[in-house]
Amino acid sequence: MSGNWRRSLDDRAARVHLIGMDEPDLPIARTREAGAISLVRPYAETLTMVAASTLVGMLIAPRWGNSAVDLLYLPAVLAAAGFYGLAPGVLAAVTSALAFNYFFTEPYRTFHIDNPEDIATVVFLFVVAIVTSQLAARMRSGAQAAEAETTVEGGDPVLSAVVGQGR
Repeated sequence: MSGNWRRSLDDRAARVHLIGMDEPDLPIARTREAGAISLVRPYAETLTMVAASTLVGMLIAPRWGNSAVDLLYLPAVLAAAGFYGLAPGVLAAVTSALAFNYFFTEPYRTFHIDNPEDIATVVFLFVVAIVTSQLAARMRSGAQAAEAETTVEGGDPVLSAVVGQGR
């Protein structure tokens, strides 16, 4: 059995490619370019998910009323927090509450609410969205911490599994 994992490590070592500092395609340059996009992308995708929830709500509200629409925003909040963390989850919670207020409470297309039931609905949607985004973000960070514990510095999961069996 020890020969199998040694051969696997030897095969991986044979595939290593060293890059000289004078090469124009340094991974560092590509990382800097991707850095700006990777900072904006979670927030853009979060807003896209909330917008999609709003569009679906506009399709179902005439048939089933506005009470079913507020639940459409929770998957967007969970996805944003689960995939990207707490800040995009909070952004999804805030924009979901604002979108629900703007599009689905009277008077429509304003941020003013006349009906006390609608005030309660918007506040409840916001509170539930904040709580679920925090829970999803905690689950995400816990999963990342567990993954980090299972890999050896350098990050080869196969090697960490072999080292973990030897303990």
